[in-house]
Amino acid sequence: MSRFLNFRILLLLSIALAAGIWSGMAHATGKISAPLFWVICALVFAGALALALFCPASRKWGVGLCLCAAFAGIGFGLFGPALSREEAGRLTEGEYLLTGRVSDRQEGSLILDGAAADGLPIGRVQLFTEETAEIGTEVEAEVSLSPVPLMEDGGVNTYSVRTGVDYFAASDAVVKTGQSGDLLTSARAAIMRVFEENMHEDIWPLADALVLGNKTYVEEARMDNYRAAGIVHIFAISGLHVGFLTAAVFWVFDRLKLPYVVRLPVTALLLLGYAALCNFSPSVIRASLMACLLLLSKCLFQKYDLLNSLSTAWLLILLFQPLFLFDAGFLMSFSTILGIGLLSGGLQRALRFLPGFLRSGVAVSVSAQIGITPVMLIYFRSLPLWSVFANLLAIPLVTVCYLTLMIALLLTLILPWLGFLLAAPQVLFEVIDFVAMLFASLPGWGILLLPMGAGALIYYAAAVSASDKLFLRRSARALLCGFLCFAFAGCYLFAYTPAQVGQDLYLLAADSPLFVAESEGKRVLIDLSTGENDYEDLDFLLRKFRIARLDGVVAPREGNSFLMLARALDGLAPERFFLAPSMAEENTAQRDFLRAQGAEVVELEGDRLELFGLRMTFYGEDRSVLRLESADLTAFLECGGEEEAKREVTAQVQPPADLLFSEDERLREGLAPAVWIKTEGKERGEGQIYSLSYLGSLIFRAGYVIIS
Repeated sequence: MSRFLNFRILLLLSIALAAGIWSGMAHATGKISAPLFWVICALVFAGALALALFCPASRKWGVGLCLCAAFAGIGFGLFGPALSREEAGRLTEGEYLLTGRVSDRQEGSLILDGAAADGLPIGRVQLFTEETAEIGTEVEAEVSLSPVPLMEDGGVNTYSVRTGVDYFAASDAVVKTGQSGDLLTSARAAIMRVFEENMHEDIWPLADALVLGNKTYVEEARMDNYRAAGIVHIFAISGLHVGFLTAAVFWVFDRLKLPYVVRLPVTALLLLGYAALCNFSPSVIRASLMACLLLLSKCLFQKYDLLNSLSTAWLLILLFQPLFLFDAGFLMSFSTILGIGLLSGGLQRALRFLPGFLRSGVAVSVSAQIGITPVMLIYFRSLPLWSVFANLLAIPLVTVCYLTLMIALLLTLILPWLGFLLAAPQVLFEVIDFVAMLFASLPGWGILLLPMGAGALIYYAAAVSASDKLFLRRSARALLCGFLCFAFAGCYLFAYTPAQVGQDLYLLAADSPLFVAESEGKRVLIDLSTGENDYEDLDFLLRKFRIARLDGVVAPREGNSFLMLARALDGLAPERFFLAPSMAEENTAQRDFLRAQGAEVVELEGDRLELFGLRMTFYGEDRSVLRLESADLTAFLECGGEEEAKREVTAQVQPPADLLFSEDERLREGLAPAVWIKTEGKERGEGQIYSLSYLGSLIFRAGYVIIS
């Protein structure tokens, strides 16, 4: 009983801390007001305190909710200092004399530890250069140096936090000044050298990735195979790796008959060293903490609970490094174990008709896939459909491969002539590689799916209700789980089915920028970008906003690749293209191709266009500012516009305007818009601007909706 209660309280505290950290990020990007957040926390705390004081039967829940409000406040308060700590003392962008020691190599770049710019220590630097150098080499170069941005595109860029890289640098020439190295660098270099010298050139990068989590030497095409098969997680240093190390240490301790009180600090130190070798990736930190909690429970003669341990590790990591909350590896590591902890036991009981070894493998693979699905959709927008079957084959092979690889590695490091032992894990790697290619070649793995947004909370609530972690009868849990699953499926489908056409304006992408305007039952895509865009996210963005058809495309500026745009719109088949005047043979050829496909291509003439009740007025010779008028909306759209176009707007237009999309403060003052969306800075937004029509949209587009 108590451990389930502990899990519930720890789960609530984990959610509250994460909500507070996310709110801190939202406050930093201008999405949430700090006073509003503190008022909400104070109201929840006061209500929970009253519940604890005046309702003895609900005292535990009252105390728990008080703690939740406190942890949300802690998370909110931690975000700002964590961001400031990462940014503290960073140099400005400029030219510097850079020195440092090569601690890692990547394709086209070197990772430098102990770097200094003009003699001032600056930490870790990623140096982009065509030069190569061995690990441990001291280098010197004249570089262009720039700090790694921690806030980017309205969110947190965790690259610096995850890798420790504080600066990017670029140089054509690098001078090698000597050779040195600390213990960690020397250990990494020795491990890599053993693999390079004793394994095939196509296989040793996989071995390095499996042991140290370093995937930089693995070919991108090969990594794509592992992602498509759903087994790329084998290269994330986690439970398999830490479990082997802990088991090996315990085997030695059992022979020495040492008590658990001695085993805990020694094992913790060894795990700390291994985590340092793996650059303290979030997954290895999580696995090491959970291993230490397992040892601690044995020291205290308490029953170990996986979900309690997982929640405790979540809280400890985020309290010390809140920015990990926005890292894909961190979320994938925890969500996988959460799915296993919640559902694997019930699935094993449901699959009792299968043989024991197969029942366990299927239950773990399916529950892990259920747990990781929301995170996969956020970061990869697709699910590997065959991952359960691929994991059933790959996980036993990887386990045996890792055990033999570590034994052979340790023996070869001691006695180099034993390098022939690495032939056994090399064969296993070839089999694993074949499994990855086999499942990656099967159809259907790349089906595009859309993120769940805030609906992920409903998804995980359904997973919790399906487990045995609630104090409810089985029939009540089944009813609750069914209701949550129905609500989730309904909201998900409702949010992403084609919407009725109204009087709406959608901002699809702030960088390009791309808009969709709706009027008179028609939809028009307006592309104000210039230059050759790849439009790789256009299909995803259109589906996210439930846009299943387009009736016209307007691209008023020169330099667009109309053919690439048309290919990105394949399936929507817009009938009419209104394009800027053709100024080159390439553009003429693109127009001819569109006409050959049956599309009507119209060359824009003059500065005005009326289409489906939408009146568009272009300003400036480059048409970089657009006034869009419909029956219900007057919007001004500008991104990187010329000064001439902006002067025309302020001279010809009288305020007020309904909407301004621009970074220019002068336009805001001149037009006095009811809604202003900056293209730079903390107010930068992306989402449906006007008319929020569906409950599903509210749930699944949380964080992307801007309404006046």
